[in-house]
Amino acid sequence: MALFSAILLLAFSHAINGANVTLSMLDSEKHPNSKCLDGTPGGFYYQQSSFIPTNRKWVIYLNGGGECDNEKGCKEQAGTSLGSSTLFPNEVNANGWFAGSDDCNVNPAFCTWNHVYNPYCSQDLHSGQMNEPSSQTWGLQFSGHNILKSILDEMDRYGLMDAKDIILSGASAGGLGVWINLDYIANRYPRAKVSGLSIAGYYYYAKFYTGKDARQWSGQGTMADFREPAWPNTFNLYNAYVNEDCYNSYTKNGAPANKAAPCMLADYVIPFIKSPVYVVQSLSDKVVLQYHDMLPDITENSDGKPTSEELNFMLKWQNYMSDALNKSKNEQANSAIKGVFAASCWIHTEFNSKSPFVNGMNWRQGFERWYTGQVPDNKDVGYFSLDSCDKGDVLCNSSCAIEKPEPEPEPEREQEREQEREQEREQEREQEPEPEPEHEHEEEEEDEVRKELFHDVANEAFEGEEEISV
Repeated sequence: MALFSAILLLAFSHAINGANVTLSMLDSEKHPNSKCLDGTPGGFYYQQSSFIPTNRKWVIYLNGGGECDNEKGCKEQAGTSLGSSTLFPNEVNANGWFAGSDDCNVNPAFCTWNHVYNPYCSQDLHSGQMNEPSSQTWGLQFSGHNILKSILDEMDRYGLMDAKDIILSGASAGGLGVWINLDYIANRYPRAKVSGLSIAGYYYYAKFYTGKDARQWSGQGTMADFREPAWPNTFNLYNAYVNEDCYNSYTKNGAPANKAAPCMLADYVIPFIKSPVYVVQSLSDKVVLQYHDMLPDITENSDGKPTSEELNFMLKWQNYMSDALNKSKNEQANSAIKGVFAASCWIHTEFNSKSPFVNGMNWRQGFERWYTGQVPDNKDVGYFSLDSCDKGDVLCNSSCAIEKPEPEPEPEREQEREQEREQEREQEREQEPEPEPEHEHEEEEEDEVRKELFHDVANEAFEGEEEISV
């Protein structure tokens, strides 16, 4: 026992502050169909377990960073690290990969596992199956599912084929990718215990806020239209892979493939998911509400709170989300969702060990107890920790402020930094920038706001745990 404790301590000491993990590129000859949006090869970051008791356990992390569904927005993303591997950093720090973090101070249950980070450069929610670009895709390639399959092929060489445990995790767009790809991985590795961890990835059809100061939808930005009528075209654009049972159900009797578009969203695919999933979700998701549902930024109000009209919209949104998650608790035998951590805060992916707390726990503690089968403190609550606000309140959790918290380690921030450095170099080479056409100024300003938030979303998907500047 003493020897085991010493080995455990040694393993933890090597992974206590996070380590830099080197980029590996997919070989284009071996994986010709696994391309980023701009046609460059996909890549990944792999941190191998050096601890024998956990060397057959894996956390695979799908990065977030939005999605696009129009030519202008997609071509803009193709020039960023979320659309081109040429802007991937050579190294990223592993301490911010949520359950894939190697910081044993904050992630003791999973820090010594094998960790794989898929940086996401396809803008298709990790669903695309395109083998080559076409005029219908504006010369761009949506191959997110292909990239994931190729990464798995590469990991099979390092022992993934013999895995005992696999956690497929993801945040934001990566959280949506968990629902899309989870049972594919379970079917591919039938001897492993396969589970999902979806962070800020529980979505349903968007309904636009139309009240005072509502955001305007241009249809040309870097976030996709999530209203129901838009999804069949998005499905076609990506040539999307979805859960096979869900696909077969929606396309029976000769229905076209894009009838299976609902299978891309958690709310509609859950009845078909066979693998267990733990959900981490905001009950007042600031990104979904602002950029998919067109709600104004409530923090810009004079008192920092929603107006009565905004509050009414948020209440309806929160009630739907709460009902959907509680339904899974009440119907656990028929639902893939086996645990939930849901906070009533104006956040998206800003979940860490310091905030927010629900039922006295942070999300890590809730997930670890669920995954390891620890007996819940409150058997009535079980593994479902959801905030329940008083009537008329949608931001009742006092452990998270309405303002965005100070940033923590975000390894993916290195991608944005590299992009910024490249832009600075380009500006130095240019003698004089071209003036912006006056009539486009308003639309460009709104799109810049969208892009800034969009990249914040991608960065927040890598919330770490130490208070350092990034």
